[in-house]
Amino acid sequence: MNINHPTFTNFLDNLISNIVTNIYVDKYFGLSNDQKLSEQLKVFKIMNNSLRSGVKLDEEQYKSLIKLLWKKSEEVEKYELSAILKNVLDNFDGIYDVTKPAKRTTRKIKTNTKNE
Repeated sequence: MNINHPTFTNFLDNLISNIVTNIYVDKYFGLSNDQKLSEQLKVFKIMNNSLRSGVKLDEEQYKSLIKLLWKKSEEVEKYELSAILKNVLDNFDGIYDVTKPAKRTTRKIKTNTKNE
């Protein structure tokens, strides 16, 4: 994948803007650890909802996308968001486990077909 393609860089810029407009980035460092984890979960959900257009990513692809967003946010001097994304990456396993969709199981209904 060409990460320098204009469409992809535009996607990253839009995703960063979407995250920044939906959370309070500047107050992140004053939060307690539980509140920080909540903000990290919000960032991951915003990112995940932005990808809902039929794109399915596995864990490694999510991690790669978070790393790209992290580096891109540093590049555009959004250092608070960069720190949040780094923390999302550090706590990825717990955040991903909470947000991954549950697998649906199908139940078979037994029917009694005995002729009496």
